[in-house]
Amino acid sequence: MKNSTYLRITSLALLAVGVLLPYAGSSQGKHSTYVRAEDSFYDEELETAFLLFNEYLAGSPDDRKAQYYAEICSLLTYYPAKPLDKFLQFEATLGTSDKFFYYWAGRIYAARYDYGAAIEAWQKFLDLKAYKSKVITDETKAFIEDAIVKKSFIEHPSTYSVHHLPAPINTLNSEENPILFDNESKLMLASIGNDESVRRRKQRSTIYFFERQGKNKWSAPVSYPAFKEMKGNIVNLQLFDNETKLLLYYEDKKGDLYQSEKVNGVWQKPKPLEQIDRSGMQVSGFFTSNGEVLVYTAESKKPDKDIDLYMVTRQGEGQWSAPTELQELNSPFDEDSPYITPDGSTIYFSSRGHSSIGGFDIFKSVRNPTTGKWGTPENLGYPINTPGDEIFFKFNKDGKTGFFSSDRAGTVGFLDAYLFVEEIKIPMKGRVIASSTKQPLAGVLVRVTPDNQYLNTLSAESNQDGEFEVLLTSGFDQTFDLTYMGLHAKTESISVDQTSPTNILNKVFEIDLTETILAQQTHQQGVQQGKSAVPTKTTTKVASASTETTAPISEYTELGDLGKKFSKGNKAILSNIYFEPGSDYISSAYTPELFALFKVMSENPELRIEIGGHTDALEEKTSTQNLSKLRARAVGSYLMQRRISENRIKEVGYGATQPLASNDNEKEGRELNRRIEVLVIE
Repeated sequence: MKNSTYLRITSLALLAVGVLLPYAGSSQGKHSTYVRAEDSFYDEELETAFLLFNEYLAGSPDDRKAQYYAEICSLLTYYPAKPLDKFLQFEATLGTSDKFFYYWAGRIYAARYDYGAAIEAWQKFLDLKAYKSKVITDETKAFIEDAIVKKSFIEHPSTYSVHHLPAPINTLNSEENPILFDNESKLMLASIGNDESVRRRKQRSTIYFFERQGKNKWSAPVSYPAFKEMKGNIVNLQLFDNETKLLLYYEDKKGDLYQSEKVNGVWQKPKPLEQIDRSGMQVSGFFTSNGEVLVYTAESKKPDKDIDLYMVTRQGEGQWSAPTELQELNSPFDEDSPYITPDGSTIYFSSRGHSSIGGFDIFKSVRNPTTGKWGTPENLGYPINTPGDEIFFKFNKDGKTGFFSSDRAGTVGFLDAYLFVEEIKIPMKGRVIASSTKQPLAGVLVRVTPDNQYLNTLSAESNQDGEFEVLLTSGFDQTFDLTYMGLHAKTESISVDQTSPTNILNKVFEIDLTETILAQQTHQQGVQQGKSAVPTKTTTKVASASTETTAPISEYTELGDLGKKFSKGNKAILSNIYFEPGSDYISSAYTPELFALFKVMSENPELRIEIGGHTDALEEKTSTQNLSKLRARAVGSYLMQRRISENRIKEVGYGATQPLASNDNEKEGRELNRRIEVLVIE
C-alpha cells in the first residue's frame, strides 16, 4: 500500500492531541514558521506543510496566502472529500496573482476523480503567458494524458455497485479485510492505528467483531484478548474449517502468516502457519474451500523483492508441497490479497501491475480446466477499482455480494470498508390483466423486492394498457407485490438468472377479481345487521341542521386537483359514492373513487383534509343514528387502514344542512344529497 499510510494517521493524531511545536510569539518566530511551511509546500511535503501553516495561522489568522496554501494541503491530504467552496473563493484573487492556482486546482479535481475539470484546469495553467519551468510543464502534460485515460476508465463502469459501510464500521482508523460469518449475521475486520498507539509511536492493530442489527446497521464493535492491540499491521483475514480457524498476517518481527483456532468458543493466541516456507516475509494468504490448496503472497527472490503470488498443495497429513510461483499472474510489481471461489475456478487478487489504473487494483483470472493454467488477469473496472488502492476483495456466500477495502476519494480513515454488489440489470416488461376477462388493469402499484438485503425495493405503476417496466438484478429471486385500488391483490416470486442485459424479460400477472379482492377489507369491516364495524374514533360535533341551503355545483373542483399548490379551501365530491337510505355502508363498487382519494393523499404527504358526510332530509328526520358522521368516518377509516395518518383527517357530519338538490324525489334529489365531500384545510 502507499508509503504515506502511517504518516497520515500519525499526523492526524498529532493534530488532534495538540502535539505541535509551541507557537513563537515574535515576528521572527512567525516568519520562520511561514518559511518552513512554504518550503515544505513546494517540496510537496503537504502533510508537514499543513501542520506548519496551521501553526502560523494560529498567530496570523487573516493571512490570505497562508489560508490558501493550508486549504490546498488539506484537500490533497487529510480532508480530500470536503467541499471546494473555500478553495474556489481564492480564484477571484489568487487565480490571477498565483500562476500555479490552476495547477493545484487540477491536482485537487483529479484527487476527486473529476478528470474533466482537472484537464480543463491544467490546460488553463499551460495556457498562461507566465514563465513555467520545463519540469512542471512536462509534469502537467503527463497529468493530462493520465487523466484522459482515467476519465475513460471511470466513464465505462462495470456491472458492480459499491457502497461505503456506515459507522461504527468505518472510523478514522484504517478498516481492512471485512468478512461476514455466522450465516452473515456477524462481520469482522482489522482496525489499524488509534490515537493512543500513535502517541506511543507504535503501530497497533485490533480485530473487531460486529453483529448485524438490521439492514446496513451494525452493533458497536467488540474484540477478544487474542486479537487485541497486536503488534504492527494486520493485513489478512480468512475464516476456514467451518469458521473455527482464522488465517491472518501480522507484523510480529519480520511479518508472517499466522493461524488462530477457536476452542470451546474462545479464540486462541495466533501461532505461525506451518504450511509455508518461512524464509521470507509472507503477506497474505487464502485456503481453498476444501483446504487442499493455499495461495499466498510473499517477497519474491528477485532483486527488487516485489510481492508475488505462490501456491502450495496438501500432500498428506501435515505434508505440503514446495511453493510454486503463479507466474501467469505475477507482474513486475506487487501482488496481494488472493481470494479463490469455492469451485476453485476463479481467483481474484490485487496488483499494482497488469492494467492497473492506479495503486492496487483488483483483478480476476479464470483457470483453464484442461491445462490448469490461469488466464490473463482482467481488471474489474470502475467502480470496484479507482485511481486509489483497492485490496482484500472477497465474495460472500451468495457469490453476488462481498466486501473490500479502499482508500478512494471519500474515505473516512486511510482505508475504509466497502460493500459491493454484482448487479447485472435485466429489463422486464410486465403486464397486469384481470384473470376472468383478460383485460388490462391500469393503476396497479407494483413493488419488487429482491431477495438480498443490500438491494433496494423497486416500484412501478401499470398504465392504461396494464403495462409497466422495471430493471431487475440478475442472480436473485424477486418478489412482486401488486396492489389494486388500495387493496393487496397478488404476491408472486420469480427467479432471474440471465447474464445478458440485452435480453428483455416479459411477464404477465393475472389478478383474480372474482374473489372479491377489491371488497375483501370493506366487507370484513363493513356493516353487519345494520351496525357499522368501522373502528371508533374521537367524536366530532355535527353541524347544525336548522337551515337548509342548496350548495352550488360551481364550488367544487376535480378530486385530483386537491393536491395542487394553493389548494387550501378547495372542495371536491367523491363522485358516484351514494349511500342506501339509512346506511353508512360503502359498496365495493365505489372502491375506485376511494382509491383515487387515497392516491391524492399518498402523493401529497402535507395535505390535510376534512371529510364531510351528508344525509338527505328524510334520513335526518327518521334515523336514530348520526348517519352523516358515520359516513364521513367510513371514508376516514378506509384511508387510515391504508396508513394515512389520523392527524391528516378531520371527520365532520353535516346532516341535511347542505343539499345539492331538492329532497322532494329520490333519484335526482335525495340520492345526490347522501354523499361525501372532501375539503382541503391545510
